Amino acid sequence: MNPEEVKRLNEGEYVPAAYWEARLEGLFNLRGVGHLGFSEGYNEWYYRLNKKVLAAAVRRNAIRTSGARLLDMGIGTEARPMRARA
Repeated sequence: MNPEEVKRLNEGEYVPAAYWEARLEGLFNLRGVGHLGFSEGYNEWYYRLNKKVLAAAVRRNAIRTSGARLLDMGIGTEARPMRARA
């Protein structure tokens, strides 16, 4: 995804489903869901690091995960649009 395509994604009203569909159309990989400015390899490393940080936080805070099969931390596509803060 070149800079012009990224710019076009960020113009106009934010419609989550349309944004992510357009973004992932050409980048259905870790770079597509991660940071567009970095390579897929960097994004993979970053996700691994975040997994370690999350596991440490779960242990440190004694969060029970026994029997859990899913942890939903994302806002998904049904979230309200985020507005820039001054």
